[in-house]
Amino acid sequence: MGGEDAQDVMVAVKRLQVVLDNSSVSSREEVLCALDELQSLGSLPMEVLKETLVGKSLHSLAKAAADQEIKSKAKSLELAWRQDFKDFKKRKADDLQLRRSNSNVSEGSAMVNPAELGLSLTRSFSQDDEVKDSREAEPSSSLQDKKDEAYRDKVRQKLVETLGKEEEVEALDGETKQSMRDPVKLAEEIEEELNKALPKKEAYMNQARSILFNLKDSKNPTFRFKLMVGFFQPHQLPTLTAEDMASEQKNDERRKQRKYAMEALDQNWALKNGQQPTTGMFTCGKCKGNKTTYFQMQTRSSDEPMTTFVTCLTCSNRWKFC
Repeated sequence: MGGEDAQDVMVAVKRLQVVLDNSSVSSREEVLCALDELQSLGSLPMEVLKETLVGKSLHSLAKAAADQEIKSKAKSLELAWRQDFKDFKKRKADDLQLRRSNSNVSEGSAMVNPAELGLSLTRSFSQDDEVKDSREAEPSSSLQDKKDEAYRDKVRQKLVETLGKEEEVEALDGETKQSMRDPVKLAEEIEEELNKALPKKEAYMNQARSILFNLKDSKNPTFRFKLMVGFFQPHQLPTLTAEDMASEQKNDERRKQRKYAMEALDQNWALKNGQQPTTGMFTCGKCKGNKTTYFQMQTRSSDEPMTTFVTCLTCSNRWKFC
C-alpha cells in the first residue's frame, strides 16, 4: 500500500475510532455504520493499528456493548484483525529465520524488531492481553502451532459469521422471553470441543465443514435453532452425524432412497432366482420392448389398489403404477 493510500486509511480509521470511543453517546445506527466501514477497509496496515490503537477501542466496545448486534460485529471484526496480526508476526519470524540461515545475519542487525512490534500491536487490542516475548525466531514446533492456531481461528470466525446475531425466543405461555446463546461464545465453545475431540486436522476440518454446511443450508434452519437454544450442546458437535444435523425433509428423502434401493435389490434377487414372473403384457416406454417382469405391493391403505412395479428385461428401465 502506497504512502498516500496508507495516510487515507489512517484518517478514515481515526474518524471511525471517535465513534467507537463515544459509543455511549452515539446512536446505534452510527456505531453499526462505523463497524461496517471498518470491515470494508479489509486488512489494516500494521502501522495504522500501531499508531491509532483502534484495536483497543474495538476490544472495549465488544466487551461493553449492550446491543447484541454491535457486540457480535465488534467481536467478529476483532477476531479478523487478530488473525491478520498473527499472520504478520509469522511472516516476520519466517523472514528473520530465512535471513539468518542464508546470510548468518545476527539478530541485532535484523530490519524489524519482533519484540517491539509484537508488544505495540498486541497492546493495540487490549492492555489485559498477555504479551509474548518474540525476540528470537520461533522453532519449527512453534511455527506449526501457529499454523494450527491459524486454521482454528478461521473456523471460529466462520462459525461466528454463520451463527449470526443473538436473538430471543418468544414465549407463548406469558413467560419472559428467553435469549438464545451468544453466537461468539457459542462459536468458541464449539471450536474448542472439535479440537479436543478431533486432534487430527483432517478429521477436525471434515466435521467443521459438515457443521458449517448445515448451518448455511437455507432449507435447514432447524439445526441452527437447536444450537442457539441449547438442544445440541457444544460437546455433542464432534460426534453428530450428517443425519443428526440434516433437516427432517432431507432425512425423509434419504430414507425413501434407501427404501427404493432395497426394493430394487430384492427385485433383482427374485428375478435371478426364478421367483418373479415374466410377462409380455407391459410395454417399456424407453425401448418399446415387452419382455418385462413385475411384482405388486400394498403401498397405500388397504382399501386402495396395489402398486405394480415393472422392470424391462431388455434395457432395465423401471416404472410403477396403481
